[in-house]
Amino acid sequence: MTYSIFKGPIAAIIFLIITNSSSVLGAANSNLNKRSLEIKSLALLTYTESLAIWQKELADLYQKMAKSSRKNRGAIDPRYLQVLRKKVREYHDVHYPRLQKVINIEPDLLSFKDMVEMTEGSTSVSKVVRLEPLLKARGRMQRGAIRFNKVKVKKYQINPNDKLGSIYWGHFKNQFSAKIILLEAYTLGLSPFIETKAFRSVLLRDLKSDVSSETLEELWFVTMEELFKRDHLVKALALYEQGLKLQEKTGKLDQRLEKILERSVVYKELNRRKNDYTFFRDMAKNMSFMSKRRWDAYKELGIGVFFEGSKVFGNVVGSFQSRHGFLYDWTKEQEESVANEFRPLDILMEKTPFRLTDKFIPGHFGHAAIWVGTEEELRALGVWEKLPELYRKAQEKYSYKGSSFQKAIRKGHRIIEALRPGVQLNTFRHFLEIDDLAALRMRDCEENEEPLKSDKKDIDCLNNGIKSEYLLKAFEQVGKDYDFAFDVNTEQTIVCSELIYRTYLDIDFKTSLTVGLHNISPDQVAALADDEDDPFAPFLFYHQGKKVEEEGESLRSFMKNLMFP
Repeated sequence: MTYSIFKGPIAAIIFLIITNSSSVLGAANSNLNKRSLEIKSLALLTYTESLAIWQKELADLYQKMAKSSRKNRGAIDPRYLQVLRKKVREYHDVHYPRLQKVINIEPDLLSFKDMVEMTEGSTSVSKVVRLEPLLKARGRMQRGAIRFNKVKVKKYQINPNDKLGSIYWGHFKNQFSAKIILLEAYTLGLSPFIETKAFRSVLLRDLKSDVSSETLEELWFVTMEELFKRDHLVKALALYEQGLKLQEKTGKLDQRLEKILERSVVYKELNRRKNDYTFFRDMAKNMSFMSKRRWDAYKELGIGVFFEGSKVFGNVVGSFQSRHGFLYDWTKEQEESVANEFRPLDILMEKTPFRLTDKFIPGHFGHAAIWVGTEEELRALGVWEKLPELYRKAQEKYSYKGSSFQKAIRKGHRIIEALRPGVQLNTFRHFLEIDDLAALRMRDCEENEEPLKSDKKDIDCLNNGIKSEYLLKAFEQVGKDYDFAFDVNTEQTIVCSELIYRTYLDIDFKTSLTVGLHNISPDQVAALADDEDDPFAPFLFYHQGKKVEEEGESLRSFMKNLMFP
């Protein structure tokens, strides 16, 4: 059975198959393949997250502008107008081009210049001539006569379940999802301003129009139609739903995209009103209402789902590695020599520019971990004998499958780190697939020194009692799942930098607010070691595989210059 979007008024179109059209024009002949498809899917999920932030910022701006306007009898604060215009330019100059890169990769299955069908047969790409009826015929025509234009096109028959078809199907879903995400961001972000008369005029002055007679509100819908061609969206929706019915299995990336579309208001409205030509106008008003309800609306619209894309990075992004790290080839002697410089609770930071994951992490450092030390050091701190009980809790509470903590440490597993499979104990050798290594340390308290400062929360030194408490906290994290929402307020899931946040309980780490969630990056951990008054200090640094010979304040300045060039 074959499904096609060419129905209704254009059912009269005749397709003439050119000689040898049954030969398949494989995906290998284009720049589309499984690897590039995965990269585009990951990029799409990442761009979706940044658009979610953009939308949330616009919702906050609308509330501020509305409040200011009421207070000033309709006058608009020029500072807010400046921010609004900046956000509009950001969409057109940043977000729109980014997603267009996902949409515009060949083959172009969304413009329907070529024929696209879903089929239960084998996937094939054929050359065809499409005969389209002329709407206006030149000269006299006999009654009943029909004239046609001959248009050379390709005919894509896609089975989502075979090897070639799965690539085309994934590519089509990326293109369709990007269009829906763009439209939702545009309407959800800007429609409240369009629906508010006081803001509409100033906003639409920035929008391009070739029709001077259009009212400002009509200009808005003309702009939307130019960007998002409703008839193409309706055709794409039909193909998308047909493909979903045919597909037998989906990968993790596909599942995330499908979930995003499932929760999308644009997708729901398009499905519900596919035959209604007031679609854009009605949808924008509906989304405007929801936008004015601020954060609750965003949760309903599924912005939280946008972070779902991160869940596949461990399995997919991790495979995109251009080379080994500069420290990967260290000899056992080099490894042991450096390991002997570490003490329990040292913070290890790393940089891996050769991994695709590194591109998605803000700042210089991409990962942070905690050194727990040897059996002898843990015994001296009174931690060793408590490890069996902590291991039992990790098994019961988090279904931890690793070796017992004591057994692992005796085998050289002396680093606790939060990786995408979860929080685990690893060896230093496992950690060394890196280019940069920075080690941070809080100083030990002097004899009879009070570890708490009088004028701030942060402690500035460690005694044995605090070391023991912090190490136990670090071991309590082992077995937890990775936090793909990067939310420091969720205790049952955790990311690498949050491991430090939950270990050093008396340090006031800075966090960032992203789409309503507080998160902490590795650089925000390292930032507490870049100033003389900070609680931590770097004592060891390897940059691009070579040891940095500076010490003390010179080493601190070196690290700071990398983080804030």
